[in-house]
Parts: sequence; structure tokens; C-alpha cells
Amino acid sequence: MIGWLCVIGVALIVAAIALYLSLVALNARLLDEGTATSGTIVSKEIHETTNGMRVRQRRTTYSFFVSVRYDLDGIPQTQLHKISETFYNATLTGAQVPVIYLADRPDVLTLENGRELRRESRAAYVFAGLGVLMIALGLYLHRFLTARADLRRNGVAVRANVSKIQFGNGGTALTYEFTSADGTSCKGAARRTGRHWGELKVGSPIAVIHHPQRPKLHMLEMDAQR
Repeated sequence: MIGWLCVIGVALIVAAIALYLSLVALNARLLDEGTATSGTIVSKEIHETTNGMRVRQRRTTYSFFVSVRYDLDGIPQTQLHKISETFYNATLTGAQVPVIYLADRPDVLTLENGRELRRESRAAYVFAGLGVLMIALGLYLHRFLTARADLRRNGVAVRANVSKIQFGNGGTALTYEFTSADGTSCKGAARRTGRHWGELKVGSPIAVIHHPQRPKLHMLEMDAQR
């Protein structure tokens, strides 16, 4: 799983770079080789997208489009084109607007002097960010699981005392304290979902294992046996 997280992360970063470079190149070609003409705004549309499963987490975003009609070698073309909110608000249906398009790809056009493709290229940042996040998560999991395995192999058992117990809807949280063999005072916490800690209460002893070279690395003995 960890390996796949890193592989997917690298793939997302590579895809982000490819997407960004392709859009930048396409935008440069549009501005350098594009054909300039005049178009007419036929209609305006706002597309609404809602993200999030829970009501409190839902976020609504809006995308702005216009249908523009222009002539391509004497043949009328109508394209639905995504634009900025500023351009949308400043443009009326029936208005004449400057259009730059590619003759071999009439679907590639700009009404805002290339700003549309520059905005679209920012999507590459999202893919790159996700890729970096997945790689970081994979490395963190690798480090975490390696440390846990080392603790299970080389851990030293000590007695800890329960210092706090909290009951909540998400389960029961327990805080414990102990002194390692070298005299280091340590504190830890654990949580159980859907069940309590039996007869444990504040002051009860509980078994803990800690790493002899890294006393701050520890876990409940019952967790080490799972």
C-alpha cells in the first residue's frame, strides 16, 4: 500500500507537469498563430457545483460560460466557452467581442487574450499538490510502521498508571504516565472506539512497552499483541 501511494503520487506530479506544459504551449500557440476575428455573445450560463457529503462541509462553486458565435472561413461556429466571473458580468448577450482561435482547432479560442488557458493551467497545481501529499503520506506511514515493528521486537515492558479517562461519542480515550528505565518521564494516550477500558480507572496500573533507546516511543502492551 505504501509503495502504491508513492507510485500514484509520482504519477500525479508527472501528470501535473505534463498538463501544465501542454496548456502553456497551447496558449502560446494560440496567441502567436491564432486568427483574430469578431464574435457575438449568443447566451450566458452559470454552472453550479456542490462538493461535500455533509451539509456543514458542502461548498458550492460557480463556473461561468458564454456561447460565442464567429465565422471560421465563412462558416458560422458556435462554441460554449468558459470565462472569468469578471468577464461574465461585464459582457451582455448580443455584444460583439474579439475572438482569437486556432484554425486547425476551432474549439481552442480565447476571449480574454489567453487568460482562460492560464487559469486552466492552475489545475496542474492541484494534481501536483495531491501527488506531494500522497508521497508524504506514504513516507509517514513507512516511518510509522517501521517504528512500530521495531518497538514490538525490541520494546521493554514497564508499568504505567492511568492518569485520565474520557468517555465520548467517538469512544473512550485513556491517558497514561510512566517512568522509563533511564528515568525519563513519559506520557501517552490511546483510544478505543465503541467499547470501554473494562475496570480501569484513574490510578490503575496498565502495562506499557517502550523502546530502550527511544523512551518516547511507546505503546500499550495490549496493542503490541494485536
